[in-house]
Amino acid sequence: MQERTRTITWAETDQYPRWIQEKPGLEFVQALCDGTLPNPPMFSLLGFRMVGVREGEVTAECEIGEHLYNAGAVVHGGVAATLIDTTTALAVRSCMPAGTRMTTVDLKLNLVRLLSKDSDPVTAVGTVLHRGRKICVAEAKVCTREGKLVAAGMASLAIL
Repeated sequence: MQERTRTITWAETDQYPRWIQEKPGLEFVQALCDGTLPNPPMFSLLGFRMVGVREGEVTAECEIGEHLYNAGAVVHGGVAATLIDTTTALAVRSCMPAGTRMTTVDLKLNLVRLLSKDSDPVTAVGTVLHRGRKICVAEAKVCTREGKLVAAGMASLAIL
């Protein structure tokens, strides 16, 4: 058995709380997208990157590879779940005023296509469906480059 390695690097994230406190959510998410703010460590770990943002919608890509495999020798469904959770939360964040605290309280998803080490990167688009004072609802779809659905999900986020 040949061992493989993967090196993960990330920058400190101590700027995040100040940005969230002082900047509107759209500016925060845009700063993640354009590199003004460093990617969260989880993005580096899983191979995520933000590629687009507008108020109420974000787009992210995820590189696919063997490093994401589960014991069944396919990409773990938790990768799609994390991508859905991330894009729905950032879509909601993009609509929030400065200082807003929020958290995911519910996540539902359907996995419809397996991914393997030979799969191209996937794209996830998260979109806000409902923006309430206490609860926001957003959906996300994860698709292949060819537009084939990999997973779809919905999240509810509490505004704290």
